[in-house]
Amino acid sequence: MLLTGLIGYPLIHTLSPRIHNFSFKKLKIEGIYFPLCIPPEDLEAVFHTLMKLGFKGFNITNPYKMKIIEYLNAFTPIAEKIGAVNTVVIKNKKRIGDNTDVYGFACSLKEHKIDLKNKKVLIIGAGGAARACLYVTGKNRPKMVYITNRTESKIESILSIYPAKKIPFSQISQYVRIADIVINATSIDFQNMVIPFLNPGCVYYDINYCFELPYRKKIKIIDGISMLIYQAAHSFKLWTGYRPVNLMKRALKEVE
Repeated sequence: MLLTGLIGYPLIHTLSPRIHNFSFKKLKIEGIYFPLCIPPEDLEAVFHTLMKLGFKGFNITNPYKMKIIEYLNAFTPIAEKIGAVNTVVIKNKKRIGDNTDVYGFACSLKEHKIDLKNKKVLIIGAGGAARACLYVTGKNRPKMVYITNRTESKIESILSIYPAKKIPFSQISQYVRIADIVINATSIDFQNMVIPFLNPGCVYYDINYCFELPYRKKIKIIDGISMLIYQAAHSFKLWTGYRPVNLMKRALKEVE
């Protein structure tokens, strides 16, 4: 039995167990994916217990994408570069940290036909997801990247990924007005601080999929479902060799 799961706290709206377990079933793989809601004070002890139980892989979500690094002993170059891990692979007794958020975000942009080249991009957030979004954004040759966060001191540590311009969170509406694309890479709902100030033809990309986003005729609004699917499928491939993008999309349609 291939034991995998999602480590985070809290885990309220996650669709990850559904799409992974659906894929295990349809591919006839003897595997199971557990939601593992672990309080911060128990993370280290529970993680090592899961290792002893024979788990072969994990996804990592808020608030542990950087904290989990302490318990790993190897990293892929991409995870090392951005300093955040959302996927762990257990192989030959090694705990290997990877980051499939990078792959998921890049594929999602392509699917939605979002071109960042020569665009002014505003990223909200400074955590693990924001690091992945900043890395992908920088690779796409934007004209300018602005970054802000409610706790502004956290921004400094991620500017080595790409030299974005740090802006005060109190000035977010001012910079939304000049941005072509705004990316909410936090778990907080900021749509009311962004959407009313966007110019026609601009894009609001929210990596979350639990918020009800409005329809605006002249603004492209995207939620995090496609990013979820692509990052999950890539994690699944690391554990099994299969990349079930279409199966995971089917799983969500059956939910609907």
